[in-house]
Amino acid sequence: MFWSRKTSLDSSFRILPEEVILGTELGGLAERVNSGSGLRDLAERVKSGTYLRDLAKRVNSGTDLGDLAERVNLGIDFGDLVKRVNSGAGLGDMIERVNSGTDLGDMAERVNSSISFRDLAERINSGIDLGDMTERVNSNTYFGDLAERVNSGTDFGDLAERVKSDTGLEDLKDFF
Repeated sequence: MFWSRKTSLDSSFRILPEEVILGTELGGLAERVNSGSGLRDLAERVKSGTYLRDLAKRVNSGTDLGDLAERVNLGIDFGDLVKRVNSGAGLGDMIERVNSGTDLGDMAERVNSSISFRDLAERINSGIDLGDMTERVNSNTYFGDLAERVNSGTDFGDLAERVKSDTGLEDLKDFF
């Protein structure tokens, strides 16, 4: 009874029931809960996504996530993997070598130009440096003068000359 009388009659204890009943003088607690003011940062963040704009922006636009979305979409800063595949550069020049035919020990260049194969293609095409075989066949020379002897009829022990000129066979004519 003392307590109830003290609570209802004493002015120093009057503040507590008033504050609980009216919701005032408690630093605006009831006002904050009911109106959302004073907690506007929280309500605003939940409802509008502001103050968390970095998060929403990151998810929606693909930015500020360590450039992950940008890397996937643009093919940039991914260790230049996409750039290397698309442009054919920076992969040890493999694609460039295949396409241009260079820097592979000059293999493609040698095949295309027929150069630096110990002059094999040059020898076959020009007919030289094969022991002069092609030159000998074409010009009928350097075969121990065989072709010259056959064509000119000379130096064959005078056989062709004897047959054509009827000289040196006089003894034979006399016998017939």
